[in-house]
Amino acid sequence: LPQIGSRDDLRAAASARILISDLIYAQNLAISSQRTTYVRFGASSYGLYDSPTGSTPITHPVNKTPYTATFGAGGSAGLANSAIDSRSFDGQDTLAFDELGAPYSYNAISAALTPLVAAGEVVVRSGSHRLRVSVEPFTGEVTVAPAP
Repeated sequence: LPQIGSRDDLRAAASARILISDLIYAQNLAISSQRTTYVRFGASSYGLYDSPTGSTPITHPVNKTPYTATFGAGGSAGLANSAIDSRSFDGQDTLAFDELGAPYSYNAISAALTPLVAAGEVVVRSGSHRLRVSVEPFTGEVTVAPAP
């Protein structure tokens, strides 16, 4: 039978999985390279950087392009039908992982790197389906749950 309706739930889940894998990669890269790795979020994209203010993302290990992901029309594979509804890491747009994999928020104005006090969150949406990807303080554990 033909499908009537959308598969926005699957698109939101796919977008959340892509984001989760990129956050885990950033954490593992910080641990293996023994240097801080930054994930900077914009309104509809994010990138992985080895400097909090660097202009060039790190190189993606598989496709050898800058490690960025863009949501929305014309966006990255798997993200074209999704959007970032919100992102906050103790009120900041940049998440960092130190050499032990612990998560931090980065304040670009004060150039302060601060351990997360509360879980950092990114809400991804496709249609009316929303999922919240959380990064726990101290451990950096990344989880996903329905967003309210």
